[in-house]
Parts: sequence; C-alpha cells; structure tokens
Amino acid sequence: TPPLHTTTQDAVNEAALWEHDSELSDPESTTSHMSTTYDYSLEDAITYLGLGKFQFLVMVLAGMVWFAAAIQLMSTSLLILNLRMEENSITRYETGTLASMPFLGEIFGAFFISMFSDKYGRKKSILVAALCLSFFGTLSAVSYDFYMLMLCRLMTGCAVGGSLTCLSLVTEFVPQKHRGELTYVESSLWSFGALYAIGIGWLI
Repeated sequence: TPPLHTTTQDAVNEAALWEHDSELSDPESTTSHMSTTYDYSLEDAITYLGLGKFQFLVMVLAGMVWFAAAIQLMSTSLLILNLRMEENSITRYETGTLASMPFLGEIFGAFFISMFSDKYGRKKSILVAALCLSFFGTLSAVSYDFYMLMLCRLMTGCAVGGSLTCLSLVTEFVPQKHRGELTYVESSLWSFGALYAIGIGWLI
C-alpha cells in the first residue's frame, strides 16, 4: 500500500493538470489568451507601415476627383452668368432653380453614396462619383433644353456629394502623425479646382 501523502500529492497534481487542460479547451479562455497576445488595432498596423508612395498616390488620385468636383460646382455660376447675358434667355425663377440644383444633388449624393461606400468600399464609390462627374458634366454642355440642363446639374451635384468619400479614403490609409498634413493638401486641391474654373471662365 503506497503512503498516504504520496497518493494525496498525485491527486493534487492530477487535479491541477485537469484544471490547466480545461482552461485551454475553454473558448473564452483561449480567445482571451489570444487577444492578449495579439492585441493590436488597424490604426497600430497603419502607424507601423508608415508613410510611403502608396499613401501619396491615394492622396493625388483622390485630390484629382476633388479638383474635378470643384470645377463642376463652380461652373454652374459661370453657366448662369452666360445665360443671363443673353437677352430673355432664362427668368429669375429659372436662375434660382438652376443655381440650387447642384446643392440639392449634393445632399442626396453625400447621403446615398456614403452608405454605398460603407457597404461596397471607398474605391467603388469614388469611381462612381468620378464617372458621374465626367458624364453629367459633359452632358450639361449639350443639353437641348432647360429641364435637361437642370437634371444634369442635379446629377452632377450628386457626384460632388459622393466625392466627399475621398477624404475618408485618405484618412483611413495615412498614419495619424501625418494625417492632418495630407488632409490639408488634399483639401487645398478643391480650392485650386475652383480657381481653375474661375480662370477658364475669365478667359472665355
């Protein structure tokens, strides 16, 4: 018959072993252990990768969309000015309606295209906005009546509102340390687009 203290010690060791095995087999314990070991966020990963050519490329491409959006928005004022210069071309009511169409479209575009970007990705939403800018902006130049022009400016405003996701795209890829600087550079491209539209209008 083995000594009593030896049997008791073996039982204690076996109980400790079973307790250790049960902790490893427990999903909550395993998840907690893994989360403690690999506790990092997406922001930490972006900060670790740092600022490189990819981030600058994203900023330039997104800034070009903003540049085009500013041109389309400012061209409405130039369009109204040219129409008003022609005698009895449009009434005051039509002038106010045409001026408000891009801003009305911008409200809907910012709402719906932002939801589209959250579901299908920033890249697809920005591509949709850029295609709408180019298509409806060109179609505005060949409008055959006032109602077609009004519809084109409305859809162009939707594209301008959808282009706001460009700012989200840049901020999601840039480390926090440089986020303010690149956001400022991208936002300044909107101002350059507005100045470009005004300059073209002055030359014409």
